[in-house]
Amino acid sequence: MGDFMKKILFGAVMMLCMFQTAYADVCDSKIRSDSSEYGYRKRGNRCEGLYISNISAGSLEVVGLTHGKFDFRLDKNEIIEVSSPDVRREAVHIRSVGVLLTQYYRMDGEIPPRGKLTWPVKDVLYPRKLSADDIGIFGYFERGREKIYVPVSAAVKPDNSQCTENKTNLYLQASDKNLNNVEWQFYEVVKDNCNKADRFKINKSPNKRYRMGEIIEIPIEVSAEKDKEICVEVRVQEESSSKWIKGSNIRIRLKD
Repeated sequence: MGDFMKKILFGAVMMLCMFQTAYADVCDSKIRSDSSEYGYRKRGNRCEGLYISNISAGSLEVVGLTHGKFDFRLDKNEIIEVSSPDVRREAVHIRSVGVLLTQYYRMDGEIPPRGKLTWPVKDVLYPRKLSADDIGIFGYFERGREKIYVPVSAAVKPDNSQCTENKTNLYLQASDKNLNNVEWQFYEVVKDNCNKADRFKINKSPNKRYRMGEIIEIPIEVSAEKDKEICVEVRVQEESSSKWIKGSNIRIRLKD
């Protein structure tokens, strides 16, 4: 074998190792897997399955951030293709979570730059009968200790169906208390910080009451030409008191 072919082979092996290492890192080491065959574990290009609830959820957590409606038929042969249509220059972590309070489900994967994540329904979702209404999905990447969320889209194989709805929605869930009211504001990101001086109007949810576990839908209304990154600040009013509680800022990357 000539030196040129040896270099090509060495490069191919190194790329394969890097590829495998990247996928090996997507599993969440804090999760304690369910002991059944559908327990959370590595499944090809992702980690997916049921887990035993030992993860403390916050009072208001992100369970979805999608561009267009996230939907599939729950057919055994379906493959969901997840992409990040507007953030493509860097890898994006993908997470899907169960939104039923009694169903502890998680999927962790990664979209490579300008790539997609293929997600077969047959492994866990189909046998456990988890529909699109039972789970949420979002993208994110981490900058230091901060998590920056990324909207994702999904297409379904083999019929290649894809939602044409051109809306971006953020989905939150209060998993430990009932809420009376929800408000939110958008802020621009200036010099890598949420610019509280430049705030948009206060938005109020049409629902006056959210029971524990109910999904809160927040439409992302921003200028497509101007806004690359925004912050969303959410305030909630707990049912047990009239006091308004300010949540943490949710930072969203909208495009490269």
